[in-house]
Amino acid sequence: MSHNEKSAWAMTLLSLGFTIWFLSALAQPLLAGAGFPPPRKLPLFELIIGFVVASIAINALLGILSPKDAGAGQDERDRTVLYKAGAFAGSLLGFIVVYGLWRYAIADDPKAMFAICLSGILIANTVNFALQVYFYRTEV
Repeated sequence: MSHNEKSAWAMTLLSLGFTIWFLSALAQPLLAGAGFPPPRKLPLFELIIGFVVASIAINALLGILSPKDAGAGQDERDRTVLYKAGAFAGSLLGFIVVYGLWRYAIADDPKAMFAICLSGILIANTVNFALQVYFYRTEV
């Protein structure tokens, strides 16, 4: 397993964990019937700082455990995997953002638009890393 594939696995799990955490924080007021929470009530600071610090720590650890693989760089297959995964995830993000904008235009609810767009970023990020794993595991 290459360094890039190991990194994709780790980032998939990390992204999935943070996405589930954010969506659960978003779901609590929705299930209670309070509607979408305002951005100041969401754990944005914790989400961003936690994800960045954990990403750096994970990739540093992977580099320390296999320095030869980490320094190998990308080959044509890596570029193809990143391109295909990014193209699909970007399309998914675009669809979710358009839905958030539509929701704002119809319901005049900026809190919903913010929550939907941020959820879309997290979901698309998770899908991007999961597709990288899938493409590394299959023939691209």
